[in-house]
Amino acid sequence: MGANPPTSTSGQSYWYPYLDGTIIPTQPAEVPAKVPFLAGTNANEGTLFASAAGYTPSSLTVTQYEAILNSTFGVLAPLVQLFYPLANYANSPPSPTANHAPYYAFSQIYTDVGFLCPTRRYLRLTAASGMSTYNYFFSHTPNCFWETAFSTLSTSLRELGATHSSELQFVFNRTAQLPPPSGDCSQTRSELDIDQTITKAWTSMARQGNPGSGWPSFGTGETMPLGGTASADYTACDLLWDPYADTTELLTVLENILSSVL
Repeated sequence: MGANPPTSTSGQSYWYPYLDGTIIPTQPAEVPAKVPFLAGTNANEGTLFASAAGYTPSSLTVTQYEAILNSTFGVLAPLVQLFYPLANYANSPPSPTANHAPYYAFSQIYTDVGFLCPTRRYLRLTAASGMSTYNYFFSHTPNCFWETAFSTLSTSLRELGATHSSELQFVFNRTAQLPPPSGDCSQTRSELDIDQTITKAWTSMARQGNPGSGWPSFGTGETMPLGGTASADYTACDLLWDPYADTTELLTVLENILSSVL
């Protein structure tokens, strides 16, 4: 099975399946799942990528944010700004102050383009094929880092929020010695409940093709909140990102965003 590492102008490589016409004739995102399917998104997926690029909530300025949009979207930058106005991120969690807004606005764009919108598109594609589908939205800010490398970032756990991969400690029931293998942080009592909810759901999916009786079917348009009561906002997906019908085109948009900051 091949993989295609396109290289951006920044010299970074981004991996996605190589379409060889035989083993992988079509982008996997364009083919519905063949078995019951469970997928979801974390509320703040993009903060990890913004931080890995060297930004912190207090370091990314309005000028830099606007420059990223202009270099990525060109003449469409003002349209993107309409959907991600800085005023929306001035005091909303996990952003505590107005000067953090550029960081969280950029992170939300990355979340939507790279995770929230494509995940829902694929869920819709699979549900339309008649296969059972289930969706979750994870919004809990963990008490402990789950990877040692992330603990060295200049961004705190509170600032990262429910970022990319932060759910993995709950999926794999890592309750203590975080980050592994021998960290000194342990999950809180309430987090142990999240562990149990996720472990039971994932085990049930493997055994019987559904996450349990408490989970709504995505076919009804419902999403299971995990780690909180927050729900996803699909406005930008509906009006801005989903009109891109070509998966490769969206991958290019995502690559351009990364190229602007790395």
